[in-house]
Amino acid sequence: MLCLWGRLGPTLTVVTRGGSGAVIGLSTTGELTSIEAPVVEVVDTVGAGDSFMAGLLSGLLEAGLLGGVQAREQLRSASHAEVRPAVDRALACAAITVSRAGANPPHLAELSMSPGRGRSLNSSGDDDIFAPRRCQPFRS
Repeated sequence: MLCLWGRLGPTLTVVTRGGSGAVIGLSTTGELTSIEAPVVEVVDTVGAGDSFMAGLLSGLLEAGLLGGVQAREQLRSASHAEVRPAVDRALACAAITVSRAGANPPHLAELSMSPGRGRSLNSSGDDDIFAPRRCQPFRS
């Protein structure tokens, strides 16, 4: 599905998978990557998606990949390594939010003390379903 969405225009597509993390797709490279979420004790899931999105947007903005024409061009040429910190921040935001009661997202200062970052399933290769892949070119 991410491959199809990427062919429709967006450079970066992200699907959250709850406690299993997120899958990201870069349409410019066709790269698909699954990233595990930090492991936390879940108290309340309200606000997890909103926190994820806030973390993703703030991470992309901080990386210079959002915020204007130049940033948009940067995003179009971004690699997985350039996008990954924003996704890690998003996962950390969601993990902190679900670890406490209420829709209580973290402050930026809390992210430096956040639960362990998820590991990419690409690096270890333990999950063939989410092993590194590339989208097939669209053929009409």
